[in-house]
Amino acid sequence: MQKKVVLGAALVAVLAALACFAYLSTFTRMHADDYCIAADVTHLDPAAYFLKWYTHWTGRFSYIIFTGLLTALGAGFAAWLPTLTLGVWLVGLSWALAPLARWVKWDHPRLCAWIAAGLILLVLYAATPNLFQSAFWEIGLINYSFPLVGFTWAGGVLVRLGLGQIQPKPAAAWVGGLSLLSGGFTEAFSSVQVAFYVLLLVGAAVWGRGRARRALLSAAWAGLLGGGLALGIILASPGNAVRRGALPEPPGLIRLVTFSIRNAAYIMGKYFLWTPGWAALSVGVPLAAGWAFGAGHAQGARGGRLSWRLPWVQAAGVMLTAAFGLMVAACAPVVYSLNAYPDDRVIFLPLFFWIAALTASSAWVGNSLRQMRFLSRWSVHPHSAQAAAGLALAGLMLAAGVTAWRTAQAAPEYRQYAQDWDRRDAELRALSQSGVEEITVVGLPSRFGVADLQESPDHWVNRCMAEYYRIPRLRGR
Repeated sequence: MQKKVVLGAALVAVLAALACFAYLSTFTRMHADDYCIAADVTHLDPAAYFLKWYTHWTGRFSYIIFTGLLTALGAGFAAWLPTLTLGVWLVGLSWALAPLARWVKWDHPRLCAWIAAGLILLVLYAATPNLFQSAFWEIGLINYSFPLVGFTWAGGVLVRLGLGQIQPKPAAAWVGGLSLLSGGFTEAFSSVQVAFYVLLLVGAAVWGRGRARRALLSAAWAGLLGGGLALGIILASPGNAVRRGALPEPPGLIRLVTFSIRNAAYIMGKYFLWTPGWAALSVGVPLAAGWAFGAGHAQGARGGRLSWRLPWVQAAGVMLTAAFGLMVAACAPVVYSLNAYPDDRVIFLPLFFWIAALTASSAWVGNSLRQMRFLSRWSVHPHSAQAAAGLALAGLMLAAGVTAWRTAQAAPEYRQYAQDWDRRDAELRALSQSGVEEITVVGLPSRFGVADLQESPDHWVNRCMAEYYRIPRLRGR
């Protein structure tokens, strides 16, 4: 089987699986906090809206701005935002990986980059504990998916900068601006971003050489400045005092560090124990692909034993260790504010870095094992690459089939909820013109931990919906 044909089939399988998630996301509507934001956007001017949320609730300035802009577009746009976000993310991630695939001399590097990007997102969407809150629901999507999208595009600039493909000054400006913007969505990502650029500074200083070293150092400082400024703006918000009043006292430094490490280890363990199939996919497919499509057929070290001293073993270890450090950084703000394990929607952030590092290191290991002739005669056998390519393709096709089956099982409930929501929305818009002081309508079920209309008109969701629809009092039944 020709390699390009296998890669084309693999790309189709990955895109088909991602299309299943995109299809389900089109049944997303407005929920809970969406009404609060939309009501204020409707009734307040932009400056008053921003000041209200920044001074009375949260310092997440990018979150406030983007939720205001996007929520104002209504429920129709909320149904398409997840698909648009996934598309921009997929393009950005493949764009970031393409220079690396060319640098390591993989066969058909552009195709490989698209497949790797799709695989990372497929596994992330399939393995995350609460996909709806992290990637479908508009408020959660903006909080937890948007910063990762921005980080991915900044990563593509960093890769090209390290390979000497772009000029340092505009690259540093791009990285600094994206870091500032991305850091304003949620504290968990702000912390991760600062940790990442600190690690990049250390890595560039230790392993960098020549122009690439200087260029990466300048971009890392710009990213650290942008990320640190974003975190500072969040922490300076007067709204933090309002939220702080409802939260427990922050833990001490030792508790902060140890509990964050424990939480990161728990997230990593749950990934392997609770979603073993997807964990195996994130290791097995890139491992086989590295063997089949990497530069392992080129001349390299023959024979030898596996050892930590081998550069590629050290590189894989560094990638996984750095990813675990970023997971700890993502858990730290939650431990500080709540002294607890992160909510399921927050886990989306650390899980992305772990899956990306696991995928990249597995591909690197597969390529390096073949290059060092790990399996002796089998590594140079003409059919070994074909067998590895076939295994990788089979894994992706199986994953696409499982995703399609799960989508078919879930679609009726998603579709019915969207239809019920649309009917209630039309009813409430009609009743808002009636002049009745109190209106009672059917409450829809709370989904994926997101609350809906309650019996009491004083419940916060009821109040936000009443303000959004301009109804004095709204009650659910």
